[in-house]
Amino acid sequence: MRGLRRAAPTVITANGKPVAIMVGTTEGTIAADLKRFSLGGFSEAIANMRAAGKASGVKMTMAEIDAEIRAARHERKRQNAGTGN
Repeated sequence: MRGLRRAAPTVITANGKPVAIMVGTTEGTIAADLKRFSLGGFSEAIANMRAAGKASGVKMTMAEIDAEIRAARHERKRQNAGTGN
């Protein structure tokens, strides 16, 4: 665990599938680290998705976007029903 403080983030797996990311922190930086991951990562992910969408040239209406979200949620719910999650 001591080496983790200086190491790059580590992916934790279960049955060969990623389930978590372990990152180093300290007592003095834990609050800032948590904030960075909860807000910064989310904002960065949205920015990346927007940039990719813009670069692709694909134009979607809000109704089409909502339909894609519904389909993805339905698929995730269907997959989770088979795993007991």
